[in-house]
Parts: sequence; C-alpha cells; structure tokens
Amino acid sequence: MALSVAKFGSWRPLSQLATVTLENDRGRPLMQVENPRSQMAKLLREREDIYEKADITIDTEVLSVDEVVEKLIDEMAKRTFETHSDL
Repeated sequence: MALSVAKFGSWRPLSQLATVTLENDRGRPLMQVENPRSQMAKLLREREDIYEKADITIDTEVLSVDEVVEKLIDEMAKRTFETHSDL
C-alpha cells in the first residue's frame, strides 16, 4: 500500500474547540457571525464525513502542540516504515 498523501484529523470536543478557537483567533472569516459557537457546530457536522476519512486521528484534548506534533511524526514514521518494508 502506497501512502501518497497523509490525511490528518485532530479531535477536540466542541466546547473545547470553541473556547480555544473563538477566544484566541479573531481572524477566522467563517466565525464572523452572530453566533460563532452555532456556526462551528454546523461546520463540524458538515465536515464530519471528511474528518472520518483521516488516516491518522489524534485526540488533542489534553496534549500540548509539541505533543501533538510528536504523535503525528511518530504515526507518519510508522506508516512510512510499513510502506517501505514491503520492498
């Protein structure tokens, strides 16, 4: 199996995602609406099928950015090794 494109999903509960996103990032055009939390829930529902197709999913609820990056690198390395071990 060749891994040509890696798809990555990062999962957080809506409550945490909304807090982190809406309090720390005012530059998101899709969130410039009357009820940004409701908009975020709508976008998550619309994108759910896409997110479910991720090859790698990491629960980021209790991880720092560095820990998420480390887990992602580890998962990518595993897939690279599995792909090249077939040669």
